[in-house]
Amino acid sequence: MFGDNDDRRWTVHAILRTTLQLASRPYQMQLINYLSNELWSYAERSGSRAAQYVDVLSCYLPRFLSKDELMALYSRSTKIIDEALPVLEASRSSVLFEKLCENIGSPDISVLSCSPCLICSDASRQMMELKLSTIKLDSRFTTSAQMIKLMGHFEVQTFRIIIRLNEIKRSKMIKRFKFYHCNKVLESAVDLKNRPQLWEKVADVQVSQGSGEIDVQLPLPVVTCNVVLEMAEFHETATASTSDAPELVHCPRCSTAVPPNPGICSNCGENVFQCIKCRAINYDEKEPFLCNSCGFCKYARLEAMIVGRSTPSVQTIEDDRERGTVNIC
Repeated sequence: MFGDNDDRRWTVHAILRTTLQLASRPYQMQLINYLSNELWSYAERSGSRAAQYVDVLSCYLPRFLSKDELMALYSRSTKIIDEALPVLEASRSSVLFEKLCENIGSPDISVLSCSPCLICSDASRQMMELKLSTIKLDSRFTTSAQMIKLMGHFEVQTFRIIIRLNEIKRSKMIKRFKFYHCNKVLESAVDLKNRPQLWEKVADVQVSQGSGEIDVQLPLPVVTCNVVLEMAEFHETATASTSDAPELVHCPRCSTAVPPNPGICSNCGENVFQCIKCRAINYDEKEPFLCNSCGFCKYARLEAMIVGRSTPSVQTIEDDRERGTVNIC
């Protein structure tokens, strides 16, 4: 009754109507009570897939239920609406909502949502696999995150982003991975790094220890021009948690084993905590997962891919304040 296939829903709809018309009175009452009481909670979460169900109820409930039972059902329906309206009115689209109410009475509130409905949205598009390195325009880094500005807008299918972890050292492995996106056109990835309030979280997944791949799948496509990959937590290794003796650090220049304190190689005089790629030194965190200057990771080789396609680069208008800044020709 609430499945994805529209033809099947109409078939069930026809069967229910025929049954309610031809069955004897006791079976009619049993079926109508089941539809109105047992299936109601499913209909609340089914969006447009509940259209056939609502059509059957609206047609047959007045024939079988008493006035008091109908009033109780109507009260239950209006309660759901009363709970949803304050949430909508408190949103950033409240002015638009008021205008729609003035013009058409009861607007379709789904058009006002910045987060599309999982049921009403159609994600059947043909996509292709793209490496982030090939569509990257600019990037910035922290010790645990990559902020990437893309070469335009991309629609990414049921968001599957794959991080391949070819472990060089297993002393620091990803435990929790978060994926964010930002669909605002920014000057550079520096704005993305300095303004984390612009990030919208897309996925938050746990990664098993020793896993060689992180596969993040989302139920809906997202259109974005900036992405943020954050390694939020790391597995604690047995050597790091049980050993009392300080672990020797290998010099990135000559590979000599050096005590971590003071961390200066006795052979070549280099700081052993410098990035092997850009030679930057992070004095706040000696063993970061990523170099905050160039993004190099000495613990793993990260390869990120998405499944998606490029779309026209048009800045979206998300609320009434942004609409006021647009010049309409």
